Amino acid sequence: NTFVSHQGLQTWGAKQIAVFTVGTDYYVAVAGTALSGANVNTQIFKFSGTTFALFQSLNGLSALGIAHVDLTYNGFMTPFLIVSRERALGSLAGSGEVSVIKWD
Repeated sequence: NTFVSHQGLQTWGAKQIAVFTVGTDYYVAVAGTALSGANVNTQIFKFSGTTFALFQSLNGLSALGIAHVDLTYNGFMTPFLIVSRERALGSLAGSGEVSVIKWD
């Protein structure tokens, strides 16, 4: 067996991805940035059983990296995404920010 092309995901300036599960569902989160410095959303795609479809867009300004971690939160295992940005929302270039986003 070999890998063959299955699907392309429409993103803007993809820099890094994180693959994770919530229950039995599979997701791909894509951190992206635009060369122009324009606002680019972090996109989350959900696997339907045959293809990935856009599930959610998170407001993200020049996201450079993304990671997933499951943590115990209020006694329950909870998925978190950690997104690094080139600059904080509404801030000057180079100020940087790391956002922690919790599954709700």
